[in-house]
Amino acid sequence: MNEQISLFDIDTIFSLTNTEGTKAIDKAITLEEITEKSEKQKNKKVAYDVGDKIGGARKDLAQQRISFLSKPTFELLQEIEIADSHLAEELLTKKLFFDWFNLESAKENDLEPSAAKGLQLTIRRLPTNSKGLDRIKYFKSMQFISEEFKLVKTYNHFQICIQRLAFMVNTKLFINRSKRRIDAFENEISWTDDQKKIADYQSELQIYTGHYNLGTLCENYYLDSLGSFYELLNSVKKRKDLYEKIIFITDWDKIIPAKATNDSKPDKGAPKKSAWTRELPAVPQRIGQNELQVINKPNDFKDLFGFQSVEFGNYVDDDKAMEHLTNASIAYQDLANILNIPIQAISLKNELAMAFGSRGRGNALGHYERSYHVINLTKERGVLGVLAHEWFHAYDRFVYTALVNENSTEMITEKHPYGVIPDNIHASINKLVNVMTKGNSKAYQDVSAFTGSYTFRRAFKDTYESCESNLFECMESFLICIDHNIQRTLTGYIHPDSYEKRKNQLITRRKKKVREYAEALSQYHHEVTGEKITMIPYPSEQTDYYNRSITCDKGKRGKYWSSTVEMAARAFEAFIIDELNARGWTNDYLVCGITEIYPEAEERMEINKAMREFLKETKKLLI
Repeated sequence: MNEQISLFDIDTIFSLTNTEGTKAIDKAITLEEITEKSEKQKNKKVAYDVGDKIGGARKDLAQQRISFLSKPTFELLQEIEIADSHLAEELLTKKLFFDWFNLESAKENDLEPSAAKGLQLTIRRLPTNSKGLDRIKYFKSMQFISEEFKLVKTYNHFQICIQRLAFMVNTKLFINRSKRRIDAFENEISWTDDQKKIADYQSELQIYTGHYNLGTLCENYYLDSLGSFYELLNSVKKRKDLYEKIIFITDWDKIIPAKATNDSKPDKGAPKKSAWTRELPAVPQRIGQNELQVINKPNDFKDLFGFQSVEFGNYVDDDKAMEHLTNASIAYQDLANILNIPIQAISLKNELAMAFGSRGRGNALGHYERSYHVINLTKERGVLGVLAHEWFHAYDRFVYTALVNENSTEMITEKHPYGVIPDNIHASINKLVNVMTKGNSKAYQDVSAFTGSYTFRRAFKDTYESCESNLFECMESFLICIDHNIQRTLTGYIHPDSYEKRKNQLITRRKKKVREYAEALSQYHHEVTGEKITMIPYPSEQTDYYNRSITCDKGKRGKYWSSTVEMAARAFEAFIIDELNARGWTNDYLVCGITEIYPEAEERMEINKAMREFLKETKKLLI
């Protein structure tokens, strides 16, 4: 018989886990355990940390973070790198070095508009953070560039600055050239008595000696590691295009958007509106198996599942801690039942850690941190709905580390190299990714922002008339033509080294053409019928699930909602909720509130099937 309880009823929770009810809190701790607690947790009977130190929690890193952000130094970075490399990576961002720059402050400091715009466009090219880069090199190069850019006041300053940096990225070439010229001039000086020639040679010698010294100095700033910024410096054409784009900018109003009025200006303290918000039940419920393991304290929770650590924020009280522990324990036991794995396997071979209210920020209900392999559920908002989602992220990374690289933070759904992982697992991952993204559906191009005007050729009007004003069929006809042209280009001769680049160019151009054709179609349809349609339908070789995810990302494919990592985690949620329903179970702490950005209808059935196969092939890694 299934039992229904209301989550967050603390008396009900305690009675479920301990027959003596709320006395569980008093029994949750011994004198010996108290001596192991931090100063701020010593009087708590439930909300205290157990297990290995996770690292990365706000309460542990606050002072180091404050010191570095207030005055970033190379020496302090090295100390942080030794103490916590994950914190070093988190702190090293472009914002740290260029927080001083924005167009408004540039105007106040009397920069020329063209120079300010040049700085803005160039700073955009710099890597956002140090992920994947040598942090010491990143620090040195970003600090150097920041100091150079602070000297720019005019367009000429900006151009000279960029030219100097461009010189620096070709240090080896200029060092060798300068050394040859130095040797040549020294030789000429030694062979002549002509004082005028000697003076000329010495002047040239001084110039090339300066070039040589600058070149050797430049090698210490690692500009060649800065991606798109390096490409700009290394390309005469890219620099010329940049100069032409900014040289005639003389009006600040053209580059600084008009400020919003007080009525329309958003509250600075208001949270950013998310593309989607989880719908949470007013009265969360749990219906499921009756045979549950009892927990009374964090140690019980850690030992039951084999977690590496359990961590609480300093402001989580005992009642809230017991609520979290109990609900998470019940949810994980239900999950283990559904996945048909041992309870201890939930901790992913004792590698996973759990945190409650110690690492969250913003409006998220919870999150998984790859670097520390820990799931955090926020103190108040993280009390339901997201545990399945975050656990799958942890499982996603676990599978990758088990098969490919144990020291990596990659996830198997975003990177699954052929030949490195077993064929059966590779096939199951590929199938899961494919059924989530590839299919036949109807997508929509938003043209609401279009304010221009198109002139229509006879062929365009003929297509519209032959399709009898059916916008979907018009777009379908257009896409057949453009895809035929793309295929013809790709099947022609393209040098193998350039094939992928050319293919990506054609895909980008296709997106632009689809938008332009949809805009023209919207305009023409309005002119003919008087009907204004801003969402133009077109056939897509992608699933409806994928298209809706891309829409949440405002058309930026793979950004967040439409990344395979996030799509797979949401697909897992849908799979789990369907498995719960099949058993007649409900667990709102484990998963709830899945709506329009989740798989639906026939697509959901196919994705569930692929998810089941993926889990079947990878669960063996837990044993």
